[in-house]
Amino acid sequence: DMIRDLIEVCKERAEHTKRLTTEGIWSRQLCLQWLYILIDTGIRPFSKSDFTFNDLIEVDEGIVFWRNEKNKEYKAQGGDLAKQALLKLRIMYLKQGIQPKHILTKLDGTKAMNIDRLLREAVRIAWGNKTDIDGREYKAYSLRKWHINKCLNHGEPPHALAERVGH
Repeated sequence: DMIRDLIEVCKERAEHTKRLTTEGIWSRQLCLQWLYILIDTGIRPFSKSDFTFNDLIEVDEGIVFWRNEKNKEYKAQGGDLAKQALLKLRIMYLKQGIQPKHILTKLDGTKAMNIDRLLREAVRIAWGNKTDIDGREYKAYSLRKWHINKCLNHGEPPHALAERVGH
């Protein structure tokens, strides 16, 4: 339910754009697609880490890409949700005539750097000060924990999962 709430907040923020600049509207649309990628892959929510279209490899199961975070390189994987989000991003860029290098790209074609802040704002709106069973406040990083728990509960072998999410 909390993930659905967060998706709804990000959708609303991407659609309700009164008093926002064009760049602000664009950034909120990027944030929504970034959220879908995070939910589907379990990667760390660090949008500032290099993540380019050259990193993507389509496979039968979805999409595979390399990440390098916290001094660890790993091969992440997403399914249909990540593929759909990446397709929506490509369409956004094509409509603007942008030939992006980075998955998250500003209107001027440079790397988007404010998506982490927008995601934190959406988490704060959706989840407020809620805490987990250990008393830790939910944060954007909680998406990663949710993904890992979901995959373990659906039978993904722990070692394979750990390698896929760079843990």
